[in-house]
Amino acid sequence: MHDNITIHGVTREAYLAAIELADDLKLEPNDALAIDTMKQNNITEIYTYDQDFQTIQGITTLPQTEQKTTLDLAGSGAKHAKPKEMKRLLNKLRKEDL
Repeated sequence: MHDNITIHGVTREAYLAAIELADDLKLEPNDALAIDTMKQNNITEIYTYDQDFQTIQGITTLPQTEQKTTLDLAGSGAKHAKPKEMKRLLNKLRKEDL
């Protein structure tokens, strides 16, 4: 169903390195981890509405639209929703059966 999706594992060492990279790039550690994983795997496109990725050279954010889906909102995490709202969004995602 989702042949174009690859899941990469994360080691403790990779996450600790991402914390340092995050400090250098002025990003959240999880964003830095995604960027590092992308660069290591020659991935140049990411599906996100997180504008921080738009500042990273060599990375293209997709889609090129302003409309947000439930998945986008849930993926935005605590920056945009309180825990109660996150729970509601995640429950909605489960119902959508992504």
